[in-house]
Amino acid sequence: MSGTNPAAAAAESKVAAPGTVLALTGVVMALMGVFTMLNALFGFADGVMASYTTDQQMDAALSGTTGALLGAMNFVCSLLVAAAGWRMRHLESHLLCTIGALMAVVPCFTGCGCCLLSVPVGIWALVVLNDAAVKAEFH
Repeated sequence: MSGTNPAAAAAESKVAAPGTVLALTGVVMALMGVFTMLNALFGFADGVMASYTTDQQMDAALSGTTGALLGAMNFVCSLLVAAAGWRMRHLESHLLCTIGALMAVVPCFTGCGCCLLSVPVGIWALVVLNDAAVKAEFH
């Protein structure tokens, strides 16, 4: 906390909780992205594919690739959300924090499995980020 500037200290106290929770949400969603990638690539390959016809095997392989790509996108976007939460705690890069909070609100970017967590956290972060006193202390 900055002890010399009361406005900065007040802003830091306002962003501490939502910034921390946004960062943790990003980490949880990134882990879900890794799980999605691994599941898409390796989860259904054992034994099930042997009973498929050649066309069904090709469809399953393509859906696995698509799932892996979506998981990778989820992972990258979730890391951005985590970075935004970290930066928010330190009152750095208001634009990055706003983008990260918006990405947490939109389930398409970060995975629908966590939208019950990410949407309210993203909205909370956006409300705090739009506070004029908080916005003025970002550097």
